[in-house]
Amino acid sequence: MLRVASLLLLVLFVACQQKAEAPAVSAPAPPPPPPPATSLGALDTVVRAEKATLHALCADGTPGFLGVVSGKPEGGGDPFTSEDVGGRTMFRGKPGVEIFNTNLSQVGLDLCEREGTAHAGNQFVVLKFSGKRQRSVDDEMMKFLALSASGTFARVEGRSWIEDASGKKYRNAAVVAKDGSCALAFEVPAGATGLTWHDGKTAYALEPHPREVTQ
Repeated sequence: MLRVASLLLLVLFVACQQKAEAPAVSAPAPPPPPPPATSLGALDTVVRAEKATLHALCADGTPGFLGVVSGKPEGGGDPFTSEDVGGRTMFRGKPGVEIFNTNLSQVGLDLCEREGTAHAGNQFVVLKFSGKRQRSVDDEMMKFLALSASGTFARVEGRSWIEDASGKKYRNAAVVAKDGSCALAFEVPAGATGLTWHDGKTAYALEPHPREVTQ
């Protein structure tokens, strides 16, 4: 009888141990907040990437007039060069050079999509929007800068910026705008944290999910 009681106690002890060692079931992660509404549409996603799509300055041939070229190229020399890419002329420049143009079609220019690579130690933070925009991304005059490691003359948007946790600001995002969608690509140091996108007087924390924050 004593032996049977001992076996029962042993079985109960092992069962209690197994119950105590059972892993706790964690609560499911809360769903991400809905995409916030911004002046460029709903901010759907934010991704970091070594490469980003750029709206580059192109032409079917070499035009006689690019636009208003300003700034001094770093290192001197020609402010811009051109090359044939896929049967089209694409323009590249040096840092410090800007091109302004109000009407590309009048001078035989166009926008073509090209992939740009971030400079060494940097990466692109790409903001993707959908839906109707409340403001223009042209500002009535398109501005092009030599962006990415290739120096591609890319169209930029100058009315918003990204700020990191240290307070440093990153401006002149490459913009690719189409009907119903828009993307901004800011080049930042790869280790930048606490990123906030400033859209006029409204700010949005970008990670882990985009959301409006109080400035």
